[in-house]
Amino acid sequence: MASFLPGRHRMRQFLVAGSLALLVGGTPAPAQGIDENLVVVDQAGADNRADITQSGFGNVAGLEALPILQDGFWNDLSIVQENANNRIATEGAGLLQEGRFTTRSIHNAISIEQRSNANVVGEVRQLSLGVVPNGANMLGIVQRGGDENRIDAVSQVQLGGQAPQQMELQQTGAGNRIVRAAQTSLTTDRTEANVIRVTLAGDRNGQGALLGVAALPALASSTLVQEGGSIDMRGNGNFAELIVTGDDTAFGIRQGGRLNSVGAVVVTGDLNAIGLRQDGDENDIVLAPVDGDLNEIGIDQIGTNYAEVTLLDRASGNAVALRQQGGADGFVFVEGNDNRIAVEQDFLGGLGGDNTTSVQVTGAGNALEVQQAGRNRADVTVTGDANNSVGAFTAPGMPALAVGLVKQDGFDNVVQIGLTGNRNAVAAMQTGSLNLFDLVVTGDDNEALLLQSGSGNTARVGQTGIGNRASISQ
Repeated sequence: MASFLPGRHRMRQFLVAGSLALLVGGTPAPAQGIDENLVVVDQAGADNRADITQSGFGNVAGLEALPILQDGFWNDLSIVQENANNRIATEGAGLLQEGRFTTRSIHNAISIEQRSNANVVGEVRQLSLGVVPNGANMLGIVQRGGDENRIDAVSQVQLGGQAPQQMELQQTGAGNRIVRAAQTSLTTDRTEANVIRVTLAGDRNGQGALLGVAALPALASSTLVQEGGSIDMRGNGNFAELIVTGDDTAFGIRQGGRLNSVGAVVVTGDLNAIGLRQDGDENDIVLAPVDGDLNEIGIDQIGTNYAEVTLLDRASGNAVALRQQGGADGFVFVEGNDNRIAVEQDFLGGLGGDNTTSVQVTGAGNALEVQQAGRNRADVTVTGDANNSVGAFTAPGMPALAVGLVKQDGFDNVVQIGLTGNRNAVAAMQTGSLNLFDLVVTGDDNEALLLQSGSGNTARVGQTGIGNRASISQ
């Protein structure tokens, strides 16, 4: 497999203070198409490199009792398995790279490619112990040309320095799964981000249980994890990218720390479930336009947050739940029918709470709920017919709200709502002081209900059309 990071340092072709152990075992059984070869590598020292190619079936590279091990610095490993039912590091810590000393280049590099069905990459670990100013750990895994492939547990740990870690995982086919991919960085001062990029092409990939709005998001299997260490949970930057092409894929991303970013998340297909969680400061999530139907997307952010979700190209039957705690900005853009959107923005331990949400809905039969606590602003634009006219929708772990309700609790709140179309419904509840409610309605048979509790409140309602109704209580 070609290097997935252009210009990366390539290790020299000889060994220094290292050893190479190669074991080929098993009894070939041509009638069953099984080769059952086993490869073990044990290298210690400097400039370690191993290139492994297995062309048969049922081959194994690395076991817990007989692992592939590179221990030193400037470690480089390449593995290619060309047929089905092959295994890499399937038992315990079957593949381990330990970079122990200071270098000025890449500490650890692993490249893995599997080219058929039912292949497994088990437990792969990259551990960088020293101060590395450039690239600490780099890992690339490609599973292509088949179905039912699996990546169980791959991890990268950087214990010091300011170097980024990079991981790229690709799966093509059906029924593939990435159980867990994790990056941890125990550094107090980062200048570059940890990066995970995942590309899934095919159906029924992930195979997690995220389900109902992905389920806001406690997360489960099929998860990418990026987090800081015990020294300073906020002292790292993370970037995760997820591209899903196909149907019925389930996946989650969790980031802990500072300057976290999820984007782009690209979902093309139907019945996909995506759960995203961020803990820390200066976090952002930006989803590329979701192209498909019946998708479940749940976002949970704690800290100072930004989130943007877009459903375009007449996407229908999708559910989006966004929960933010702290100083939050949330943007949801929907073009399609029968979509459900729930937004909750709240304080974080009595701090923050300067929340802004903007929701734009174009289509018919969509349902919207917004709840804010703090100093809030909500801008809602609805274009179409029969929006907020169906039964209530509540995302898991979020408070129950009536359909079409914008609820604000705090002070200096602003709600601006524009309705264009027929038989739409909207309700607003403001509790606190210095609140502003501004509603403009164009169309027929629309309904508006406003309740303001507190002092210094202002309400403005403009309706154009036939049979519209408005009720205001202060």
